[in-house]
Amino acid sequence: MADVPGIYYGEYLQLDKILNAQELESARHGESAHDEMVFIVTHQVYELWFKQIVYELTAVIEVFDDSVVREKKISRALHLLSRIKTIQWVLIHQIDVIETITPLDFLEFRDLLVPASGFQSTYFKRIEIMLGLKRHHRIAADCEFFKTRLRGDDLEELDDLEKEPSLLELTDRWLKT
Repeated sequence: MADVPGIYYGEYLQLDKILNAQELESARHGESAHDEMVFIVTHQVYELWFKQIVYELTAVIEVFDDSVVREKKISRALHLLSRIKTIQWVLIHQIDVIETITPLDFLEFRDLLVPASGFQSTYFKRIEIMLGLKRHHRIAADCEFFKTRLRGDDLEELDDLEKEPSLLELTDRWLKT
């Protein structure tokens, strides 16, 4: 078969990286826990959607970070916010897939993942910060958890993000003008 000219689907999407990014921790410790695969894939998909939300929020924040917010750009921002809403709907319904893992099946591999937790999702934390939930708004216990559960480089990156104006702050500024 001849080489296909131009860009190839699998290469464009870098499917070799994505589809080979699932390593079962249970397999490293002996016997594979079947449901660990659906757990990994579902959470990887969550992180990909979180990345897209951050991408969209960045564009929305750019609109409101201008000294003059143009009406035409507000329309674009509303479109992107609508996209985020649709992604959130998908995220909520992905829980249905996770719920197909029984508690006993989950326990086959959960202890192998300690101390890893979804609370360590830096993209989820980015979304919170970009929307306006900065550390000084968190309750003390959550603030401490935030600081102690993340690696230094991730924490530093989030600290830098907190110095930037959030969508809440920018929208408030815009409404005051």
